[in-house]
Amino acid sequence: MVKIVCIHTANVTDRLINTGIVDYTALMAALQGKGDQIAGLFMSDAASADLRIPDAWPGYDDHLSAEESMRQFPQEEFQTMVGAAAMCEKALPVLVVNMGERTGFRLSPETLHNYPVVAVSHEFMRLDGERRILRLRQFCAADQILFTNEEERDAALTAMRDVFGDARAASMAQKISVYPVPSNIVPPARLAEPTDRAPNVVVFGVIKARKGLEKVPLMAQQIKDDPTLTGRKIILMGSVPTHGGEDGQDGGSILRDLLPQVFGPQEGLAGKSDADLVALALQLERSVRLEDRLLPIELRLNEPMEEVSHVLSQNRYCFLPLPRGATGHSGTLAAALEHHMITFIARNPDGLTPDILQNGCVYLPDRPEDFVVTMKRHEKEQARNPRMETAMVAAGDPYRDAIGWPGLIRLVNGMARKAVALHYGNQAIADATCAADCAL
Repeated sequence: MVKIVCIHTANVTDRLINTGIVDYTALMAALQGKGDQIAGLFMSDAASADLRIPDAWPGYDDHLSAEESMRQFPQEEFQTMVGAAAMCEKALPVLVVNMGERTGFRLSPETLHNYPVVAVSHEFMRLDGERRILRLRQFCAADQILFTNEEERDAALTAMRDVFGDARAASMAQKISVYPVPSNIVPPARLAEPTDRAPNVVVFGVIKARKGLEKVPLMAQQIKDDPTLTGRKIILMGSVPTHGGEDGQDGGSILRDLLPQVFGPQEGLAGKSDADLVALALQLERSVRLEDRLLPIELRLNEPMEEVSHVLSQNRYCFLPLPRGATGHSGTLAAALEHHMITFIARNPDGLTPDILQNGCVYLPDRPEDFVVTMKRHEKEQARNPRMETAMVAAGDPYRDAIGWPGLIRLVNGMARKAVALHYGNQAIADATCAADCAL
């Protein structure tokens, strides 16, 4: 039997090529373990546009039905289509189809009849309004629905009941399975303690709109203006999508704004393609010394996953401007914690539980001016108590409200090493966690 896997996420291409947020190879292996052969990978939204399918085959017709397209493209050319994608390295044949949320063709009734369809959903909780309803309708067409964590599954089941009613939701629930998919930004076997690493800040993930990346220059300016932080820098890593973002901005637009702030005025930015902007950014990175830049920002774009892991393991801090609707199972958050980084997040994600925080995390209020203050507070505490381990606790108001005071204290006491909660905005939380810390 042949399965067609539908990946329901707009930036899945970037995950495959560069950032390694989700190890889809592990997911493929899990599906193959059920006795079925994986023949195709369907990507929805703008992902197919990112692979530039029309350039891959002369005479490509984006109005063909999905099954006609499958017959048109020879099997041996599937690998050519995905080019640099990580899936290609695993020798998995991949077929990318736009499911009609932008332009391109939709799955026809014949395709749905002739091929079992598996819908793999990642970050369902980020969807809202019409986009969420559209995704639910796509689930209706699937023979099997896979989620990468239980929180996503539960949110989808609740939405199904709200939209379709209890009876139909119960029927759809029979098609649902949960396959935890790890990040493939794998930390090295031995990690240096954060205090033994360079005190730089790493920002990584897909570079796109609606992720709060505008905070990065503001934080870099704070670092530059503070004489006690001389020599530190922000390392901005990530892949740059070439398709447009959901609000009309993409990675190229972000680079157009960022490059003048870091390197000074640049001519002709408005007319450059995304690929040209990436090339310019890398050329400026090589040619302009850090001390000669307007802001202490280092650009590391489209790096392989191994290099991302290396940079994470060599630096102390991580700042994640998580997109709205991100969950505690965010791949970037998981990767940062697995590398034992002192992690700041711009938003408190849903589903942030003690098991996710086993390596610690700091919740940072959504104000960039708090970042440097909090970082210096940590270092002051570390200097005052050199034996204090660097495990951190998320202690923002939303998190406290979710687990309550006893839960917060149990979290601190349950950690295998001393912890300190750094929070500006509710001193009582810091007092409570410090009291729990002293009781350890």
